[in-house]
Amino acid sequence: MEKKNVKKKVQEEELTILSCMEKIVDFAEDSKLSDSFYKKIKNYTDFLNEKCDLTPRQSVLLSLWVENEESHDSMTDLLEYLDCRHIHLLRYSSEFDVLVQKQLLKKDDDDDTFGFSVPCKVIQAFQEDKMYVPKPITNLKITELLDKIKRLYMLRQEEEIEYDDMVDEIKTLLEKNTHLPFAAKFIGYKLTQSEKVLLMKFVIQYAYYYDDDIEDSDLEDIFESHWILTWVLSNMRDGDSSLIKNGYIEYVNQEGLADRCHFKLGERIKDELLSDVLNLQSIRNPTRGLLLHNNIQEKKLFFNDKNTASITELIKLLQPDNYKNVLDRLAKQGLRKGFSCLFYGAPGTGKTESVMQIARQTGRNIMLVDIASMKSCWVGESEKIVKKLFDNYKSIVRKSDVAPILLFNEADALFGTRMENTQHAVDKMENTIQNIILQEMEDLEGILIATTNLTKNLDKAFERRFIYKIEFAKPDIKTSKKIWHSMLPELKPEELDIIAKKYLFSGGQIENVTRKKTINYILNGDDFTFEKLCAYCDDEQIVNSQMKVGY
Repeated sequence: MEKKNVKKKVQEEELTILSCMEKIVDFAEDSKLSDSFYKKIKNYTDFLNEKCDLTPRQSVLLSLWVENEESHDSMTDLLEYLDCRHIHLLRYSSEFDVLVQKQLLKKDDDDDTFGFSVPCKVIQAFQEDKMYVPKPITNLKITELLDKIKRLYMLRQEEEIEYDDMVDEIKTLLEKNTHLPFAAKFIGYKLTQSEKVLLMKFVIQYAYYYDDDIEDSDLEDIFESHWILTWVLSNMRDGDSSLIKNGYIEYVNQEGLADRCHFKLGERIKDELLSDVLNLQSIRNPTRGLLLHNNIQEKKLFFNDKNTASITELIKLLQPDNYKNVLDRLAKQGLRKGFSCLFYGAPGTGKTESVMQIARQTGRNIMLVDIASMKSCWVGESEKIVKKLFDNYKSIVRKSDVAPILLFNEADALFGTRMENTQHAVDKMENTIQNIILQEMEDLEGILIATTNLTKNLDKAFERRFIYKIEFAKPDIKTSKKIWHSMLPELKPEELDIIAKKYLFSGGQIENVTRKKTINYILNGDDFTFEKLCAYCDDEQIVNSQMKVGY
């Protein structure tokens, strides 16, 4: 009668994976792992068998190791708890092997006996009352393999995985996927464990972020102790590391000199591991961070005859077929293949919008340069940012069927006159940035367009490198009337005549007036009148005709 009540009580319990394990651990104390012990826990092992596909023995072992996770290396304590001989536990060897194979336990390779631990992801699954099912790690594609390795480094950086666990998982991923040349080649490199970990970090940084300038701070969270990183980096700086000797990792070149505190992935590794396997296209979205041409809204622009002809010619040139033919001809004649264009003129004359419409009509995405972010407050950082920008653009051009446009909008701050006899570090930095840009423009294989409101400060060396220079003039009366009509078609011909002659506005100013008129209607419901429109124009004119203060 008592047995039936116990069984009924067990059946009425709301069982979970962890509650069953807890009961098994309770009953295991002084049990000697006897047959009677297994009879007592049958309902719990049955539950775990159904939920997790575990045998009774496997359920017991896993429960004990989950309970003793913090002290799993103390086998003596566990045997005392079970009142069990060590030789008896040896009879469970095959069960341990199954648990390791299912990735529910991880064997400690440094332990000659039964050294095991329960991976965090297994514990997390049990906390959610789920069976941990490892994702397939064999027959992976290269993108899947690198995604998994990248995630391990991220977990390590966030201190969510131990160093040894990260190393073991990377090793397992590579060994299970030797069908990939990438994995087979990487395994074959004769390097120490710490060197392989470091090299893989460089591979990930390059494959995902095109990072060709890595310093100490980028590597701090990898190793289990700081002194290991210090030792590895010291060997690299001294040139004693196999990574440097074999060309796996190289020093960054700073103005012709090797900077031994900054490193990058060696060209050898890029060729051996990344060129054929990744092509840097399957792993990284080539349009990431770009303004896509099919997302640019069509907009009708009006210019004088000269501007219209220049822009039409540029659109014709940048059509993919024409562009390719021109590049081939230039290459045959040994001429530079890059196209650098300067759009200059007063604010609001349509320089930036012209770039957008050119991109839309020629099917070219735009890589927009954030000029403000390029000027770092730290001397030396800006130069790296500028170099990395052009390196990234080159990579995107290589991966793209249609070369994107590299757009420097409002580029006055970068393309100004270089200073002579500089004494201050900031001035030297400005000159270095400009020298880098000049050299990159010289070697450019792509399309660069810079827009500027100011040309007086434009350095002559920059001016020479722009093959197309288009001045955007304020619209003449004829063009102004077209712009007004496109934005306010309700204007009468005589009103268009008056407003175009009275207000010599740029297209941007006309758009401002139109927006103000629309906003006022939305807020106040005012009907449109020509008098109100002229008032808006007067306001716009006042803003743009303020007297200068001072001498």
